[in-house]
Amino acid sequence: MRRVASGYQTTLHQPSQVHPTVLLGNDTVIWPFSTILEGSQLGKRCVVGTCVFIGRRCLIGDEVHFHPGAAIPNEARIGHRVYVGPNVVLANDALPYVDSALATGEHRPPIIEDDVILGANAVILPGVRVGRGAIVGAGAVVTCDVPPFTRVVGNPARPMRARVNETFDTDIFQERAPYG
Repeated sequence: MRRVASGYQTTLHQPSQVHPTVLLGNDTVIWPFSTILEGSQLGKRCVVGTCVFIGRRCLIGDEVHFHPGAAIPNEARIGHRVYVGPNVVLANDALPYVDSALATGEHRPPIIEDDVILGANAVILPGVRVGRGAIVGAGAVVTCDVPPFTRVVGNPARPMRARVNETFDTDIFQERAPYG
């Protein structure tokens, strides 16, 4: 990983705002009007679409694709090979207040494990863990943890069915052709 200033075949389209302390993996692309705050790390071959916001101290794995308008809060954890659809929102504060005297100060960023798909306009609420290989349908509002390899849809999100059965070889996700 390299700091933004060093590059390493990283493409940073202007105007984007990427803090100098951000670490970007090789072959990562940041499209215009995106913001990445201090201390965040993105893995190799990530794509950050137009108008994406990534907060402070986020850890993001390899080959994560953020489509336009996604909002990722401070300290979020996102695994490898995750698809973040357009206008997806991850929230880290259940009781946000403008008046700092009323704020609880409790921030619980969601955790997104490897090989997850987050459909367009999905909302993941604070403290939620989305398990490996799960699919969150478009417009779903996820209020509680999603088990691995489960599809959830609706508001509030409910399991639709398991994505795979117990005999499924989970290494199938590693067999995909590389991006690029």
